[in-house]
Parts: sequence; C-alpha cells; structure tokens
Amino acid sequence: MKSIEEILAYTLDRPLSEEALAYEEEKIVSTGKKLGYKFSHNAMKKILSVHESFMPIIESGIISLLKKNEKNKPDYYVFARDGELIFDALMGVSFENKEFNKRIFYLKTSTGVKLEDEVSKGMNKYLKEIGITQERFTNGPLMIFLDSGFIGSLFHKVGSWANYGRKKLPNKNQKGYLVSKSFESKFNQINLINSLEEDRKKFNIAISNSPYKKYKKENDYNLNFESCSFMQLMPKFTGRYVTPYQTEEGRWDVLPEINPKLKSNLNLIRDSRQDSACNQKSRIIKDVDYINEDIVNPIASMFLQRRTLIYFSDQKIQEKIYKKANL
Repeated sequence: MKSIEEILAYTLDRPLSEEALAYEEEKIVSTGKKLGYKFSHNAMKKILSVHESFMPIIESGIISLLKKNEKNKPDYYVFARDGELIFDALMGVSFENKEFNKRIFYLKTSTGVKLEDEVSKGMNKYLKEIGITQERFTNGPLMIFLDSGFIGSLFHKVGSWANYGRKKLPNKNQKGYLVSKSFESKFNQINLINSLEEDRKKFNIAISNSPYKKYKKENDYNLNFESCSFMQLMPKFTGRYVTPYQTEEGRWDVLPEINPKLKSNLNLIRDSRQDSACNQKSRIIKDVDYINEDIVNPIASMFLQRRTLIYFSDQKIQEKIYKKANL
C-alpha cells in the first residue's frame, strides 16, 4: 500500500479504490496541504452536501443499469474523468463479488486527445490492453460504455481508434449509457427518474446552495441536466487523459495533462511526456463559471472517491441493489 504522501503526489493517475479508503479525511487534507495543494473547507462542505444528496439518485441509476444488462455479464467501461463517480459506485457494489469486479474498467480518454496518426496508434494499443478491439466490436462479447456528457462523442471516438468506425455505434456488441444533458444521443440515458421524489428534491436544494447553482434549472427542473453538471464539474484528481505511452514494463497506458502553474518545487511525481493544461483550476473558491471548467484538486477528488466507495460498499446498500436488480 502506498503512503498517503505517495498517493497525493502522484500526478499520473487517480488512487485505486483501496488507496482511497485507506486514509481518513483529516489525514488527506493535512498531507495535501503539506504538498502545496490548495483546499477550501467552505466550498468542500457544499460540494459534499451535493454529493451526499446525489448518492440515492445515482444508486437508482445503477440498479436500472444492472437490471437491464448484468444477465449478459458484459464488461463495463467507464470513461474518465466525467464518468468516475459511476466507476466508483460500481467498484463499491462489486467489492464482495470478484467476478463482477474484474469486468469493470476505467477507460482513460478525453476530447483533448490529439488528432495525430501516432497518437491514434497509441490509443489503439492502449484499448487492446483493456480488451477493446475491432474484432470485439464485430463479434463480441458485449461491452457497456458509461459516461456523463452530451451525446456520447467519445464512444464513437473509441470505435474509430479501434479501427471499427465511429459511425457504426451502438451495435449488438456495444451499448452506451450516459447521464446526459441531451436527449438527442443515439445512446441510452442512465435512468435516474426512478429515484424517490424526496431524494430528488434534496438534490435540487443542495445544488441551489452550492458552487453549481448556475446549473440548477429554475423553471423546468431537469434531473439529468443537474446530475450531468455535477458529475462533469466535480473536482478531479488528474487533468484530462490525452497522451498514450508505453510504460517501462511494456504496457500501454494514457498520461493526463498537468497544470503548468503548479510550483516546480512541489514534491510531485510527474512525467516529462505530460502535456500542459493552462486552463486548469486548482480549486473551486466560489462558483463554477462554465460547464467545461477543468477543476483539478486531488484532496477534494479523493474525498469524493472515498465517500462514493463507502456508500456503495455498505452491506445494506449492496443487498438492496442486488435484490432490486435481480442479481
């Protein structure tokens, strides 16, 4: 197990589930501050209030997703970074089910991946590492792509990188589910509306009193719009994953961007191949300004990852999900 210092200093990837659960929040904050990260307790309190109210809602979405698909035992590919709350929920649900757990993947990609031949070849090799190939799109077994966003453009992009074609999806071997702002996608919406009305009202109130209040629908309450906004604007642990590379062990992976404004004397673990992201913000001070704002704060991100895992690994929650999803 890595030390908390090693976890928070690592700019190349977010923590593993067991790493996020291993340390108390007070220790995460104190260590992060020593490393030089900024942290606003007031903003975090409001973000955690939104997160807490959102848990029963995304739980209902997970139940619907598993009820429709788990009988086919598909692999679930959750897209970084806007889908990471779904990834953590599935990891929590599958803690005691090793067969299910091994079918959940965190797919590192973003709209920031460059449109260059060598980059596309690297993405193709990375996708093969995690089981996504042209042959699989054609012959199966089934893959489920999961994300939050608009119409699922990255789902199509993965099809292109795998040399299958971006216009052929979805098909019988690939399904896509989104917590989406748009109802014009070819892919499915993750069904959140089966959540309790009381829970939806609590979430709406929490959004109203949070840094995300700009994305509250005043006159036409839209659960998916607000849910998508929160998932996209949650503080993230890393920048966007944009650069495929081969590790020293020969494995293909994807590097995230790094904030060039981070002080060079911070004791962080970096890679010289990481691209810079000049628009990254290190924290939410008051309110978010626009939907594609890139907020990277490892302390806040680890809080949210940890709390999602705790919620979905709770035995009572797991039993309810497994029963309602007919697992």
